[in-house]
Amino acid sequence: MTNEIVINGKTYEFNFGMGFIRQIDPRHTQNVNGITQNIGLIVEMAKIMEGDMIALYECLRMANKGFIPRLEPAEFD
Repeated sequence: MTNEIVINGKTYEFNFGMGFIRQIDPRHTQNVNGITQNIGLIVEMAKIMEGDMIALYECLRMANKGFIPRLEPAEFD
């Protein structure tokens, strides 16, 4: 299932499925009792909730992967 956002009259599609999670989760890790855990999704969502616009852009960019049109930095600027 995809989600859509209209920015400046263009419709962008996003998929926040397993491919998105596999891409974002390794961005941050934590070591607990010698076991490394991927916690990227949790960290990035916390950043977004705190108002980090770069984290929001990065998540949207990753979720937009494989769709046309691609979300570009200029759309946020």
